[in-house]
Amino acid sequence: MKNNLLKYHCCFIVLHYKTIEDTRVCVNSILKLEDAENSVIVIIDNSFTVSDTGTLLKSEFKNIPQIFVIPNKENTFFSFGNNLGYAFAKRLGAEFVIMTNNDIIFPQRDFYKKVKRKMNKSQFFICGPNILDLTSECATSPIAWECLTEKEAEQDIVFYMKECEKIKRGGGNKRDYYRI
Repeated sequence: MKNNLLKYHCCFIVLHYKTIEDTRVCVNSILKLEDAENSVIVIIDNSFTVSDTGTLLKSEFKNIPQIFVIPNKENTFFSFGNNLGYAFAKRLGAEFVIMTNNDIIFPQRDFYKKVKRKMNKSQFFICGPNILDLTSECATSPIAWECLTEKEAEQDIVFYMKECEKIKRGGGNKRDYYRI
């Protein structure tokens, strides 16, 4: 491992699937954030079996020590790819983890400071974004009406990790395990 398991403030988990230019733009927007040198970027290559774009990304970012590209042997979709990235982030000692698709751009250079300030104020354990439509008039959020407690989040993580293991052993249907 490149960094001998250094502790990072923040770990960005970027799910990559085929669209290499989206991933480049996303990663470069993260690298431009204030305090980026204290962050790590983990790119989960969910297109490993159908495309060589993850290999290209690994080669392209090989000289940036805080970027890791992890090939996923099959496209296990958003939640399973995030589980792989989360397990890796925990090993790196990240203070908090941001999970994102590769088509997201982080234009606010002070993004980390804003998240940290919000975290210190509300002591959240899991946070989700507001999503604006193209007119910026309608905000929706993927967050449940009730926020999870830390214990509930940990229970969900344990449950989903067990389900991942079942699927890896050939049991179950991976599409059945998304939390709605």
